[in-house]
Amino acid sequence: AGQKIFARNEISISFVLKKEFNEESPETTLKVKFNAADSFMDIVRKVNTAIEENRKPDTKNDTDKLAKLIMAIPGQLVRFLVWVLRSLDYIGLMPKIINRLSPFHTSVFITDLGSIGIQPVYHHLYDFGTTSLFVAFGIKMKEKVINSDNEITNKKYVRVCVVTDERIVDGHYFGTAFKLYRNLIKRPEVLDQPPEKVYDDVD
Repeated sequence: AGQKIFARNEISISFVLKKEFNEESPETTLKVKFNAADSFMDIVRKVNTAIEENRKPDTKNDTDKLAKLIMAIPGQLVRFLVWVLRSLDYIGLMPKIINRLSPFHTSVFITDLGSIGIQPVYHHLYDFGTTSLFVAFGIKMKEKVINSDNEITNKKYVRVCVVTDERIVDGHYFGTAFKLYRNLIKRPEVLDQPPEKVYDDVD
């Protein structure tokens, strides 16, 4: 915000929930908050709880209500309101209630395109908010590969597309982060336990 880089004071993930798999089914956007000391199962429980609470077609969360309220305003006033919110966001004076409800003020936005049977795409980042990462993953795939013993084996994988804001950190940091991600994918059992120590990202 405001062409400045800030340390985050929370960890959150936003994603769109399609309530039923048909064209007429409504969508809602969820933002789930996590603790730095959460284990993998803690994260699973929080995400599943958020999905179950919002899956019913007639359920409206606070983000839905805010969006409906904004869309009820006449067109020209909506444009003015959006300009005001962008300006407040730019100078760091965004109202806390908007920040809490906005799915665009999040650590990462995730989309599961595999759930609708397609491959992932590289999704753009938003001009509004604090989303610095957009992650999309697709359907489960299989391919034949040659292993270290020169044998042909079947490999299962899921393709992941990540779009980042390169201004938040340098390439070395991104490279280290993706190496850590790759190691965790190879050894997911590590995530069963919470981290031994949490380092606060503050100066």
